[in-house]
Amino acid sequence: MLKIAASKTGSPPFGVDAANGAMRTCAMPIHLSWSEVRERAIRFAREHAGDRSESAEKQTFWNDFFNVFGLRRASLASFEENVRNLKGHQGAIDLLWKGRLLVEHKSFGVNLP
Repeated sequence: MLKIAASKTGSPPFGVDAANGAMRTCAMPIHLSWSEVRERAIRFAREHAGDRSESAEKQTFWNDFFNVFGLRRASLASFEENVRNLKGHQGAIDLLWKGRLLVEHKSFGVNLP
């Protein structure tokens, strides 16, 4: 059973397992101050400044990106979603948050076709 714990703002930032009291992250965002978002963004930029390989880095990059805003990527967006392009061909998009964000991640120095 999952019980939601409220923050000072009344919004639930994390779940607490009622059976053992262990914390667990939920899809719901943690309400962060702009100062905290800024600190997280700076840390994110530093940690990913040397990223060069799409295949080696994209999932960590996007999980960390969502975390800047207190969001859990797995509950909002998915990797390698099948899509149909404007010409009607099937393909996969690197990350899709339906109705919000579509990402085609490329390695450093590689352009989109």
